Amino acid sequence: MMGWRWAGLSLVLGSAWLGCSDDPKPTPDGGTSLDAGSDDGGTGPADGGVDGGTSGRDGGTDAGSSTAVRVWSFTRYLTANGFVDRPDDVSHIQLLVEEGDQLVPIPGRDGGPGESVFPDVPRVTYYLRWGHHYVVTDSRDLDLSGHRLGRPDFVTMDPDHEPTADIALQGLETVWRPDPPPPFPTNPADPEAMLRVTSPQVGYSGVIDLGHSIENSSWNARDVSFYHEVIPAPHIEPEKGDRVWVVQLNPRLLGALPDGGTQNYLTAVRGLELPPLAYDGGQPFPIQGTFQRLTMNELPLDWQISRFAAHAAEVNPAATLSTSLFRMEPTAYGPAESWVGYAGTVVEFQRPRGEPADARGTLVYGNPYPASWGLVAMASTSFRISYQIPGASLPAVTSVTSFVRGRPSDIGSGPIVPRIRPPLELTLDGTELYTSRTITSGGHVLAWRPPAAGTPNAYVVSLRRLMTDPNIANPYFVPAGFFYTRGSTTSVRLPSGLLQPGNTYFLTVRAVLAPGYDVSNKPFVIDDMVDYSAAHAMSGLLTVPPETP
Repeated sequence: MMGWRWAGLSLVLGSAWLGCSDDPKPTPDGGTSLDAGSDDGGTGPADGGVDGGTSGRDGGTDAGSSTAVRVWSFTRYLTANGFVDRPDDVSHIQLLVEEGDQLVPIPGRDGGPGESVFPDVPRVTYYLRWGHHYVVTDSRDLDLSGHRLGRPDFVTMDPDHEPTADIALQGLETVWRPDPPPPFPTNPADPEAMLRVTSPQVGYSGVIDLGHSIENSSWNARDVSFYHEVIPAPHIEPEKGDRVWVVQLNPRLLGALPDGGTQNYLTAVRGLELPPLAYDGGQPFPIQGTFQRLTMNELPLDWQISRFAAHAAEVNPAATLSTSLFRMEPTAYGPAESWVGYAGTVVEFQRPRGEPADARGTLVYGNPYPASWGLVAMASTSFRISYQIPGASLPAVTSVTSFVRGRPSDIGSGPIVPRIRPPLELTLDGTELYTSRTITSGGHVLAWRPPAAGTPNAYVVSLRRLMTDPNIANPYFVPAGFFYTRGSTTSVRLPSGLLQPGNTYFLTVRAVLAPGYDVSNKPFVIDDMVDYSAAHAMSGLLTVPPETP
């Protein structure tokens, strides 16, 4: 489930929360039906572990045979009336068992809508493959369902259109912006005011930057540029119950930075639910009405970033501290223990890159959303390594995160410190994996040791492939494989053919601490968990030479 939660965050986390992240559940058309997150975090209310089955399945049958494995998957759309299930195409799923150093497929058959049955599987740990995703388990019943916020019958806009809005708003809080504006890029510790536009009924989110001062509480303008946070964006159809919230987020002072500067944060200060309206991207978005002042709440913050930064060498000996982000979001329609999709933020801030100083103070925030939705907060610190790629003008950057996520009452009850540390001693076929090197295209065994602190209940291994484009200055990475395995496991087999000749990759291993998450039952709800902490280790660059004629 990956729709995305804020483009700026995804750039820093690599996908971490939003989640992002680029760790979606596969769909036959290459899209995503999960909304969450990524190798560097992610999110969303799955029922987190949750209801023991989907669409009437009890999660406990064995399809009539003690050697059978039953697999099913439904996309579960969360609306105000609960979940609506739609079966996924699972015809491309493979079940693979280890024979020597190979993974060998076992035949399966159709088991009905959204279901496959593999009738003769030995009682061993196997690899269930769906696209780029591998679940390493011995479970006889496996629910691959994912969750998405909004109704299932949505229609998307043309992804190439340039959205604009017609603004006629009253009741805004004063916004001051220097004239002339600061140069780009702006200081991340000094965020600018914005309007966030959301429609949880259909999973829509967009942002309008307040690029000028507002002194008299009103703003009237036509054809104002803004951007969708999820592309392609869905149509908003009032006859289907879609409604739109607009939230003003303004900067507030959190405290001083070590260099004498100030750390500000964005917080929700005004809210407005628009009258029913239709929007399909073919006309300006009509945003009109009078904001209401929000009741403000307080959250004490003692984020000990220095404790996260101290583990950089466990991420990779060459890794350096990148940036740290804090966010608090509503959990739309959410069950208490989990979270689906993205419905905006009520607080967000970012530290300057490389800043290890702790962040302390009191966050004051409003919440325009129904109290029944609840809130979730996350503190995330990222690490990076830069590599100069021949022929590229800018370096390639690999990045991972360590984060803590939970309800605000939990996050604010004491110091925010790592709850789990990165996996240790990454190796590939017994050779250390932190430095860059050349490898073969055949099968390999990736191994690690458990973290020095924290007991994971799962690991997620991610493989990413380097891409270059003459039209893009900096090289970038795309997902090439994901492996989900139990916390008692400390190795996975990378099958032959996964690493392709003439390509460069890097690997990450995420240690997961998420009470209630069961990788052997519902692996793809990992990023829906509210109580969720993780830490990553990452390899150097791994280059597979081109095949010789």
